[in-house]
Amino acid sequence: MPRLLAGERLRTFAALLAAAFAGATCAIIAALTVGQLVSGHTGSGQLAGNVGALAGSISVLAGSVLGVGITKYLERVLAERLGQSYVHEIRVLLLRAALGGGRTPSLGITIARSTNDLSSIRNWVSQGLVPLIAAVPLVLATIALFWALSLPLGVTVLVLMLILCAILAYLAKPALERARELRRLRGNLAARISDTIRASEGIRAAGGTDREIRNLDRSGTRVMGAAIDRARVAGSLRGFSMTTPLLGSAVIAGLGATGAIDVATISTALMLLGFVSAPVSELGRVVEYRQNFNAARRIIGPAIAPVLAEASETKVELLDNLEAATALAAWDVDDSEGGRVVIRGLRVEGTRVPPLYAEEGERILVNASTQGRIDELFSTLSAPLSPQLSGSDQPVWSLAVDGKELNGASGKERRRRTGYAASGVPLERGTIARAVRYRRPDMSARRTTEALASVGLLERVRALPDGENTQLRRGGLPLDRSEVALLHVARATLGNPAMLLLKNIDSDLTEAGRDVLREILRDYPGVVIFASTRPGDVLESWRSWNVDAPAQVAVSV
Repeated sequence: MPRLLAGERLRTFAALLAAAFAGATCAIIAALTVGQLVSGHTGSGQLAGNVGALAGSISVLAGSVLGVGITKYLERVLAERLGQSYVHEIRVLLLRAALGGGRTPSLGITIARSTNDLSSIRNWVSQGLVPLIAAVPLVLATIALFWALSLPLGVTVLVLMLILCAILAYLAKPALERARELRRLRGNLAARISDTIRASEGIRAAGGTDREIRNLDRSGTRVMGAAIDRARVAGSLRGFSMTTPLLGSAVIAGLGATGAIDVATISTALMLLGFVSAPVSELGRVVEYRQNFNAARRIIGPAIAPVLAEASETKVELLDNLEAATALAAWDVDDSEGGRVVIRGLRVEGTRVPPLYAEEGERILVNASTQGRIDELFSTLSAPLSPQLSGSDQPVWSLAVDGKELNGASGKERRRRTGYAASGVPLERGTIARAVRYRRPDMSARRTTEALASVGLLERVRALPDGENTQLRRGGLPLDRSEVALLHVARATLGNPAMLLLKNIDSDLTEAGRDVLREILRDYPGVVIFASTRPGDVLESWRSWNVDAPAQVAVSV
């Protein structure tokens, strides 16, 4: 997990501490002033008959009470700022991990992580940690003042607080166990719902609607039972916390009834107990939020660990690595000058594939025994992952395009030289114009219009009520499957990148769409690396690249 107290959050935390100590000071002053007022009003103190002193004491009391209110306001605002800042950083890391590639969880689990688990983290920081920080100085000061006012009162309150702490510590473990179980069941339910909705067409066709509803009902019942079990522990935590201040009031009343403390001491003690009862009553909820945070951390921590590892590692040049230096000495990127594509040292599913040397304008058909090998190849070429994110031990390899090494290059460098379109890939939410220029946001609106015209979508888009500003939703609506694929082609070919990657994109196209793609590829100036079950529908000639072959076998022509 990222550090909580870092950067701006450290200053926010310091301000929180200052507000907590200021609030405790104001509460102590208010309680002592009440005792002084009561003592003076009874005629036994210096305030009796002294209007000026009485007015001064009342002013001090009013100011200290107002100070308590102001500090509580500041605590709440600063706590929310601290919690939201921390959650925002984790949310960005989760999204970066999800977009980074490699093995990704179910959509439902991702949604659950970004809602339930992040809410638990925010609750702990803003409504658990901060109240605890505010309560500690106030509780310690209260016990010390009670001890000074009356030894029996101080001892009794101290014993009550120690008993409460022991009970909360005892209930903390079952609270964590219940929270972890509830999260596990919620994640399973979210994943099941997501998968069921995505497979709804097949479920309806097979007559399985009632069966899936029963499965979801059973999963939902387990979640409900786990939530009730957690509520029992949470209720116990809050119940004991609420009882402690009430027992303190009973102790004060009992000592007053026996004459062990006078009226002024009773007033001071009750006033102080009124201030401290709220944070003490919240201690049960603090423990609950802490254990919910621990349960969420066990899930989110491993999910964002690769991103944190990549961000924290020392940034060194590739040539600082002996193996990389040796490889790059043999793999001169100048070989790719003039629009060439040179791929060397690449492994697919652990097997080193033959190198590829493609001249500008060549068409390369990828052949493999399984679709999985094709998927991994295109995923690696389109966006090479760091070892931390990919989770692989991929050795140093080279992807040189038009005189530039793209393995390890920035996203800006890659997108200028690489275009990628694949079947079944939904479009991100946004306007059609944004979708076309997504790879090259530096391109002008005129180039967007030209790109739409090149794939035959210009008239279709202009017929929409908002034209190029139409908002795409649910993966590409209101466009159909073939139009979404053509939009991907328009994005991939925008700016004529030196390497164009097409993975089975023709399978999403209608006959008219394949004709459009054939026209584009016939005159495309760069290297086209593509996979297709019917390559003859979109190309007249090509060269095969067999990624099943051992590296020492020559590439077939």
